Amino acid sequence: YFTEEVRKILIKNEKIGSKLYTNGYSVRTTLDTSIQLKAEEALINGLEKLDKRQGWRGPVTNINLSNFTNDKLFKFLQNYQINLPKKRFAAVVTKVSKNIITVLFKDGKEEYIEFKNASWARPQTIKKDDQNRFNIHLGKKYKNFKQFISKGDIIVLKKNKNKNNIYFSLSQIPIVNGAIVALDPHTGRVLAMSGGYNFQISEFNRVTQAKRQPGSAFKPF
Repeated sequence: YFTEEVRKILIKNEKIGSKLYTNGYSVRTTLDTSIQLKAEEALINGLEKLDKRQGWRGPVTNINLSNFTNDKLFKFLQNYQINLPKKRFAAVVTKVSKNIITVLFKDGKEEYIEFKNASWARPQTIKKDDQNRFNIHLGKKYKNFKQFISKGDIIVLKKNKNKNNIYFSLSQIPIVNGAIVALDPHTGRVLAMSGGYNFQISEFNRVTQAKRQPGSAFKPF
């Protein structure tokens, strides 16, 4: 998002314009890489946590594993993988028990997911109220995997690290989206900017292109 915003500014510059692609320019920006990485991670985690509180919407899709060779399956997973941010992985469920599911990644690696790392899941239903408005209704939390996961489900997993222990937890691509920007208040320099959950899914920059009420962000002024 940051790079695209810089590109748009330069392409509109009268002196640079289309020469941006041919003159081999070196562009210096105000970006602070360490802040940018933390900002992206904070936005992604925040959107996912908010989305999870709205309930489990189900797997990305479900496939019949008997119709797929390994090569075909891995290519199929890769198509979903390219739309995921860092530390998120598309996987297919190959075995389901109450407390553990077995999944397969696009590189052929097999992992086991414990139910305690999916305990947030609860059914989500969308219903209309008396004023014909759609509202989210949440059911009780699932008690085991067999209640909501099936063999052949394509799901999204998040890679976590607790000290030296690496494990995967159930996730989902959020419907809600957002943005984050970090400025130096003394100079106005943009230190970090992310305009959405994933640039591969949506290039729309919610920092610079979205029109909305400022809300509490106006309080400093």
